Amino acid sequence: MPRIFYGIHDFGFSFVGSMENYFAMIFLTDIAKLPLAGVGIAASVSYIIDAVMQPVYSALISAMKPMRWGRSRSYILLFPPLVTLTFITLFSKIGSPQLALLICGASMVLTNATRTLSWTSNLNLINVLANNSDERAMLASRRATWASAGGIFFPYTVQPMIVLFGKLTGSEILSHSIVAGITGVFYTITCWFTVAFTKGYEATGAEAIAQSKSASQKIGFMDIVNSAIKNPYLLVLLVCDLFRNVANITVTSSAAYYFKYVAQNDGLMALYIFLLGITGTIGSYISAWVAKRLSSKISALVGLFGMGTCYVFGSFFGMNVTVFMVFAVTSRLFWGMSAANMVALYSDCVVYSRWKTGKNTAAFVIGSQTIPLKIGLSLRGVIIPLVLAMVGFSANIVPADASLALKQGIINMFALIPGIGCLLTAIILMFAFRLTRSKVDEMQKEIDEREAAVPAV
Repeated sequence: MPRIFYGIHDFGFSFVGSMENYFAMIFLTDIAKLPLAGVGIAASVSYIIDAVMQPVYSALISAMKPMRWGRSRSYILLFPPLVTLTFITLFSKIGSPQLALLICGASMVLTNATRTLSWTSNLNLINVLANNSDERAMLASRRATWASAGGIFFPYTVQPMIVLFGKLTGSEILSHSIVAGITGVFYTITCWFTVAFTKGYEATGAEAIAQSKSASQKIGFMDIVNSAIKNPYLLVLLVCDLFRNVANITVTSSAAYYFKYVAQNDGLMALYIFLLGITGTIGSYISAWVAKRLSSKISALVGLFGMGTCYVFGSFFGMNVTVFMVFAVTSRLFWGMSAANMVALYSDCVVYSRWKTGKNTAAFVIGSQTIPLKIGLSLRGVIIPLVLAMVGFSANIVPADASLALKQGIINMFALIPGIGCLLTAIILMFAFRLTRSKVDEMQKEIDEREAAVPAV
């Protein structure tokens, strides 16, 4: 069952993440009509706090005594309901603009804190369920496939619900709050299903506590530090993921502006997200096939170079909506390949870290990929408002009156900047990440032999 359903957590997560990425910024600027500078500051500060806290969250999962449902599964079970509550307040406008900004900023921090703990724990299950590099790549592909599949259903479920509840309540703000709650509940259900079908794969109760006392599982602060500073491949991946996440987050956050002010057809956005879901699902699914025959690294490189090329060339055709959408939708095929295999490379770094230090800091190593993600989100709070301010954006502009400078600025924000980010990522990964599949399998074999010879303390 894990081979089929592992990743359904990410199917639910994609609804919450997509709603935040596609609609949060435009909700705050165009619907709640909060000050542009205030939105930028609130988003940046919130995600900077979140980025700083990421190592703490990952360290907690590695170092704390397992709860009754297991080290990873417990967090997947307990935290999603909290995500729902804070996600609702994120898509709200309570009180004065200043108070509303404060509440939305705090909601970003709390939503991402609780969501990160469950998301990181779900990623850590790859190393619980898999026995070798091929299996890790396969599970990473399944996870990315489920996540991309969420994009197929998202545009024709979430966006229509926002419109429907807007008509029923007479308030765009309230409709966003209601739909945020619905997506949060759906995410919670997918998390609980994940806990159910992974029962028996992870030690629970007294067995989990006993395992946590073994030499490799007993984790201290310096063990976590060593797992980072003694793992050059992890540091390379973190740098790569910073550029990659800035690219992807900028794309998703810019889409609503593109279809409103450049294409001047909001209805096309649903079709765009739907097509992204299809091509992203295909890319994620075939990534395991490519990784098995070549390697996770090569599959990731193909994806990154492909996505970067599509967006850079696509930026020259931004005024032609049809041609631009062809480039944008094709880019998601390559994104699916890169996203799945970057996760697989982190899993390989888990093996390297355990081989190098003798300690199982899987949750920290896997969870560390959220650090560049959160930094990317904080940079979104700078990039989007900055580019919009530079090209004369105002929430009061009628789309038909949008200037050529505004349209070109949105196109650059939507395509050129992300394309350059993907190409930089590919170049760094190509030359700096040298951990091969054969080396990882040799390390795993040595770890198994080493730990089999040492009884638990």
